[in-house]
Amino acid sequence: MRNLTRSCVGRTPRVALIGSALALGSTAVLIAIVAPQPVSGPGVSGEAFQQVIGQWSGVLVLVGPAMLLAASSPRLAWLGWSPYAASVVLALLGTLLGLPQALIDLGPF
Repeated sequence: MRNLTRSCVGRTPRVALIGSALALGSTAVLIAIVAPQPVSGPGVSGEAFQQVIGQWSGVLVLVGPAMLLAASSPRLAWLGWSPYAASVVLALLGTLLGLPQALIDLGPF
């Protein structure tokens, strides 16, 4: 059982990084294909592709603490959702809750 746990923890970062890159990459390609339909103008596809791929750094900021918690203490792995929840609150509800702009800007997205 001990070797299985080490093997899974060793693969977790690769799966998380490659999985998030594939998800964002496929989304970026699909958005680049679909974006020119409702929006016209020069370079819409390229701009849409860049906007989606640019989100990968934010994804990595959120995946890092989750992987660290899962590797250090599997019982605390559920706390890995905390940065994601905080970023959702900051991005979607920050202005509605009257939070200062400096605090809203701390979110990865």
